Amino acid sequence: MNIFAGNFLTETEFKGTISDIDFDIIEISPKNYFIMWGHEEIQNQSDIQKLLESYFWKISDMDISLDSEWELEILTESTEGESYECVSFEWPNVEFSEILERFSDSWDILCVRETWLSERYGTKIVKIDFLY
Repeated sequence: MNIFAGNFLTETEFKGTISDIDFDIIEISPKNYFIMWGHEEIQNQSDIQKLLESYFWKISDMDISLDSEWELEILTESTEGESYECVSFEWPNVEFSEILERFSDSWDILCVRETWLSERYGTKIVKIDFLY
């Protein structure tokens, strides 16, 4: 099973009920969502986009990490909380394992994930998704 987590932005507001979708989804704003889940048929970013568009219509932007492409650790299965934040770590010597170790005891962390390469440093950007 391929695990994925991150944010996506829809072109229009979702008119359905999020609780009817069998994924861990947090509505950040009417068009912006955080998702974390696993799916056997997901192989790449294009598959994730197709899956999301089958529920949410057109996706205008996506920052989702897939564990077969990037390091990804989901630290909780709970999506209960009111305030969502995403923090990025970007510098020449960023190490996923060090960031994970530093924050692994926090109760507020949904996941730690690598995403995109830094244009400035050429290293992978590590993101932490928090829910308070």
